[in-house]
Amino acid sequence: MLRYSIFLSLYFSLLVSINGQVVSYSPMYPTLSDSIEIIYDASMGNAELTGVSPVYMHTGTISENSLSNSDWKHRINPWPTGDPDLVIIDSLVLMQDLGSNLHRVKIKPNAYYGTNPIIDYNALAFVFRDLNGTLAGKNADNSDIFIPIFEPGYDAMFFEPKTSAHRVNAGDPIDVEILSNESSDITLYHDGSIVKQVFGNTILTDTLFAPSSGVHWLRLEATGTTGTKIDSIYYIVDEPTVLVDPPFATQNGINYVNDSTVILQFYGLGKSFAYVIGDFNDWKIDPAYRMNQTLDGSAFWIQISGLTPGTEYAYQYVIDQDVVIADPWAEKYLDEFNDINILPFTYPGLKDYPSGKTHGMVSIFQTAQTPYTWSTSSFSRPWSQDLVIYELLIRDFLLHHDYEKLTDTLDYLQNLGINAIELMPINEFDGNQSWGYAPAFYNAPDKYYGPKEDLQAFIDECHSRGIAVIVDVVFNHAFGQNSMARLYQDKNSGKPSWDNPWFNDHVPHPFGFYNDFDHSSLKTQYMVDRVLQHWHDEYKIDGFRFDLSKGFTNVYSYPSDIGLWSTYDSDRIYWLKRIYDVVRTYDSDCFMILEHFSDAAEELELSNHGFLLWGNANSQYRQAAMGYESGSDFSWHVSSKHRSWPFQHLIGYMESHDEERLMYECHEYGNMQINGAGDTIYNIQETATALKRVEMCAAFFYTVPGPKMLWQFGELGYDFSINFNGRTNPKPIRWNYFQEGNRHRLYKAFRALIKLKTENIAFRSSNYDLDVWGTGKRMWITDPSMNVTIIGNFGVDSLSTMMPSFQHTGQWFDYMTGDTIFVSNVNDPIPLAAGEYHVYTDVKLAEPDLNGPVSIEEEISEQNRFKIETFVYPNPFSEEVLINYTLKESGKTKITIYDILGNKVKELVNDFQSSGNHSIKWNGTNDKGSIQSGGHFFYRIEQMNHYCSGQIVKVH
Repeated sequence: MLRYSIFLSLYFSLLVSINGQVVSYSPMYPTLSDSIEIIYDASMGNAELTGVSPVYMHTGTISENSLSNSDWKHRINPWPTGDPDLVIIDSLVLMQDLGSNLHRVKIKPNAYYGTNPIIDYNALAFVFRDLNGTLAGKNADNSDIFIPIFEPGYDAMFFEPKTSAHRVNAGDPIDVEILSNESSDITLYHDGSIVKQVFGNTILTDTLFAPSSGVHWLRLEATGTTGTKIDSIYYIVDEPTVLVDPPFATQNGINYVNDSTVILQFYGLGKSFAYVIGDFNDWKIDPAYRMNQTLDGSAFWIQISGLTPGTEYAYQYVIDQDVVIADPWAEKYLDEFNDINILPFTYPGLKDYPSGKTHGMVSIFQTAQTPYTWSTSSFSRPWSQDLVIYELLIRDFLLHHDYEKLTDTLDYLQNLGINAIELMPINEFDGNQSWGYAPAFYNAPDKYYGPKEDLQAFIDECHSRGIAVIVDVVFNHAFGQNSMARLYQDKNSGKPSWDNPWFNDHVPHPFGFYNDFDHSSLKTQYMVDRVLQHWHDEYKIDGFRFDLSKGFTNVYSYPSDIGLWSTYDSDRIYWLKRIYDVVRTYDSDCFMILEHFSDAAEELELSNHGFLLWGNANSQYRQAAMGYESGSDFSWHVSSKHRSWPFQHLIGYMESHDEERLMYECHEYGNMQINGAGDTIYNIQETATALKRVEMCAAFFYTVPGPKMLWQFGELGYDFSINFNGRTNPKPIRWNYFQEGNRHRLYKAFRALIKLKTENIAFRSSNYDLDVWGTGKRMWITDPSMNVTIIGNFGVDSLSTMMPSFQHTGQWFDYMTGDTIFVSNVNDPIPLAAGEYHVYTDVKLAEPDLNGPVSIEEEISEQNRFKIETFVYPNPFSEEVLINYTLKESGKTKITIYDILGNKVKELVNDFQSSGNHSIKWNGTNDKGSIQSGGHFFYRIEQMNHYCSGQIVKVH
């Protein structure tokens, strides 16, 4: 025991003690790349954890971007509050109990915290806790505990104050502590004058007193045996906030006064002070840019003059010393982490992020903008019951995922016959590779898809072709970058604080996300109304699809009571109707669509008010396509009549972004007919058969009166699972399917059925019926303009007893084949082979072209542009990336890797290759075999006159 005690004494003598020996650490001058051993003495400091075991550390970093000692970055775990939603991994912060109230941990900061190599750090921050977070171990004065972090080599730094823009009052004491990692001569300057010097020391301490108002500078000069270090920080002597209203009526956000003047304003009731930082003041917190507060205390504002007309200015708000946010009402943002992945041909001339000057999302204003000139001024939207909506995710629809290329596909979509396009969320969302349901900012188009004016041009071109544009909007929740969530936030939990004007401080329902909007709040209602009108006015949007509208509730059903969540909710109904009524004040026929899936009485009431509601028939059509009777009755899911709705307000769909693909299910689980000898004579898992099954489903889908929706590439029999490469991750783009005979026929069949629906008023009729519970399915439309009878055999065996029950005897015409039949008995059975269907009308219609080759006019520029299809995975990669590509033709093929400056890195292929699918691996080396550092690279595939290129990101 004596030997062990001597060992501990020697061991701890090697550790550096700080804060009155609350924490000891080794090495003496730690850097981010060192393995740092930390010993916490729970009996020291405030001693709250004396005798407690185990002990956990709550920790983060102080960086050049920290606004104060409490503004921790890279925080590991939230503080436990008992909230089951908080994800706390105790193993990350558990300390080893050494006995005698000593607790140990060893970390390597750059790996442990995930620090950014281009940002300077000067301290690690700690508060220690028990398991439940009820006790907190701090310094004796209950302040946080800090360990200095030095740069490699010679270094000296301000350890106190740790950050610039420190705010004090006139006459306040300012404790200064300068640390060096070797014996040095250190000089401290205050506003240019020497106030203290030490020689041959590693620490300088002093106490200064703040003079009059303004910005004041502290400067250190340190010289050791191996180098010299000069550094400066500043502090601000506070003045009272000026209480005054703007000179004229303004709104929160950007108010353009003239071509050289703006007024910036944000809502901040309960906040004490605010500054604006940006390009116009070199991102410094400057008293000249302290914002005024309105007389009622609800908002902060500032007028900025002398701006250069037409120049983009980046800016942020700094509030109460610990919050930095972008303007929530801006129309463009810069993202320090994701903008580097936006290629120049997607967004030409994108402004650089002000790296090294700030962090987080940055908002943009620009005076003297040139407004878009609309060429289509007389667009008439389709009737809602005639809607055929094409839902698409630009990222997975086009290799070059931008609005300009999307415009090039309109020939293809117009030829298909759709009359509306629904874009998955396009407002600024977290990250780039996303479905878009992680909204960050609501008034700005996400730059990943291109510039604002290209979006306007796309919509303009759609309107010129008679196609409406609907956008997906997400008002159930916002994600972490959202400024309104961050402005009023509980710093420990990361959730909205109790006084947040827009968000609930908890998620009230299943499938919820932080941060959850409180739709009872007048501030939230104003936000929703303003955002919708902005998109309507600025982009001429024709409709809005409200994602997860059932989430517009404050009834507590979290985490899993879906039944309660779905129950009739009068408040939710009121809030949705309110949104609808506001939109109707400026647009009488804007499409208002809900993804709701609630109580039948609630959906009926919303439908009667004018909303269109999603009808999910995916499961039923999948069962039908696969040849199974059970669960294949889709009538309730696609038919307003079968729900007893008086209006055709149900948007039925077989597939959506959120559902499994019919073709994939047929391939994997399709039924089959096997004869007595064990031979398979009808197999839905075969591609040709599966495509015919999807065609038959379409015949019983588009013909049901009421609006319809299809998911991108469903018309080509897209057969990659929704879970391929991860549910929300990029999927292979398969424009080459358009050239394949059976798939091209499916496209033409979809086109023929859509044409039948949209060009014949019989398909608006309410006098129709469906008999689709079995494998033999029937449908009838009875209308003065035309009668329709549809029959189909969804089983895998032939059906000899299908009675069509025609509405009358006489001539009937098979729309899809052009054949004519004479009916003498309306109930005479028509034998049907497995998978056979017929669409009969009693009016002769033009026979659709289903089998001909692709005509020149049907080719679209997108097909010519992208002869080479690619799919790269994983991307980003660390060790090896696989480039999959499809060649339409055989020929000499060359694949080359380039760095971001266009320098050749490695040639992967330079040889003759046959048409078809190929793949090649790149292990991150150059032509000489040297491993390349992490960064951005481009691949280019060339074959004769065709090429394609894409980006690869290598990490580490």
